[in-house]
Amino acid sequence: MLTTEQQNALDEACNLYTKARTILKDDNAGALQLFNDAFGILIDYIDEVDDIYYRLVFANCIEELQRKGNLDFSPVIIQVKTDIYKNVLAWALDATEYNTNFKVHLWIAFDALARLYLLGEEGVSQDDNLAYVCYQCEKMFGFPMADIYLEDFVQDSTTGTWNFIGVKPQ
Repeated sequence: MLTTEQQNALDEACNLYTKARTILKDDNAGALQLFNDAFGILIDYIDEVDDIYYRLVFANCIEELQRKGNLDFSPVIIQVKTDIYKNVLAWALDATEYNTNFKVHLWIAFDALARLYLLGEEGVSQDDNLAYVCYQCEKMFGFPMADIYLEDFVQDSTTGTWNFIGVKPQ
């Protein structure tokens, strides 16, 4: 359960994040500043909060700053992001319900984690099967492109694991 201050921080960060995603194509520098502002707001409580959505938005801010701004974060911050994403995946596999206000954040997280599993980057071991699971989670949470991503996987008839046969993401 979030305190009032933590909930206010999450609400403000979500507003900044949404605004950044809205202006991204027209004003990359402005969007990066908004992502950074959202990150700065959330970092104040990140060590005290175990709320899945708070942590999810925090990790997504890092991801957006990395991808859109080519920013290099410390290994500690990268590890925090990947740990959050792995925890979100574990949570999603057991979730019976979720806050639909965070659906897009879930899509972003699963896409980012799938990418890490496909490439074996940021301390995440390369694992096509777990990348497939991430895309299945995207599908479960209603991502419209999930089936297209899943077409790039084939199941091994012997082991039952999924192997990626598409072009690896950049």
